[in-house]
Amino acid sequence: MTSLVASLVLAIAFAPPQADGVSLKWKMNVGDTFYAQSVVGLEQTVTAAGKDVEQKQDQTAVSRYKVTKADKDGYTLEQTILQSIIETNILPGGAGDLSKKLRGATFTITLDDQLKVKKFEGIDDLIQKLGANDPKVKPLLAATLNEDAMKKSVQDLFYCGPDKIVKVGDTWKREDTLPLGPLGDMTLAMEYKYAGSKAGTEDIVLSGKATYAAPKKDAGGALPFKVVNADLKTEKMAGNLSFDSKAGRLKESTMEMKMSGTLTLAINGMEVAMDLKQKIVGKTTILDKNPVVD
Repeated sequence: MTSLVASLVLAIAFAPPQADGVSLKWKMNVGDTFYAQSVVGLEQTVTAAGKDVEQKQDQTAVSRYKVTKADKDGYTLEQTILQSIIETNILPGGAGDLSKKLRGATFTITLDDQLKVKKFEGIDDLIQKLGANDPKVKPLLAATLNEDAMKKSVQDLFYCGPDKIVKVGDTWKREDTLPLGPLGDMTLAMEYKYAGSKAGTEDIVLSGKATYAAPKKDAGGALPFKVVNADLKTEKMAGNLSFDSKAGRLKESTMEMKMSGTLTLAINGMEVAMDLKQKIVGKTTILDKNPVVD
């Protein structure tokens, strides 16, 4: 009997902490430095006038983040793009020059105490750098690389859960609108579920739906075409987050999205209807050491 009681006491004492819940909020201090490596693959088929066009793009990017301020009001981080490799058959001549220009770009990111991105600075310098040799490109860059879009590009890095303790089985929702400039808007409705601890990290399962809205009729833009109408449906949107609750940091995130539907574009005064099938697969890994080898 004594040994049984002792065993029960030990079992309770060393039970996994998720029984009482865990926090999925980042912990950051001034001077902290980490690296985010993202790999995104895009495959899509565009069908117009009975002809299929297969398009593919793969991008690997590495950014360094350094915390320069941390107090009760929030955080300030410096982001520097260390690597950008883009392989594509969508852009004429590829994207080699674009990749080179992205390297070294630096931004200042301001987060509030709930880790919501409030400011994203440095966009104007990037637009100037990318469009230095072609003034016609600058208006397009300014329309697509707006602050709201850039905020969204890093928000997913810092949002892993609600500002409260979560227990296994808890769910929560989040909705964001991604402005695409002259291409319209994309609204992402996500649902998260805390699935428990796995291999020393917290496992969050996510699913969702993306809703695309074409730009308004009076919307300007520097594109050689205009999206007149669109009917795109989400076939799949699912992924996982692995969060290191001890370190207070995202460890890895994965996402797969499939969409299909129809688009109508206005090109040189003519409307062209087309079918679109698209698949995007992404993975982001947070590292303590720089993965880029010079």
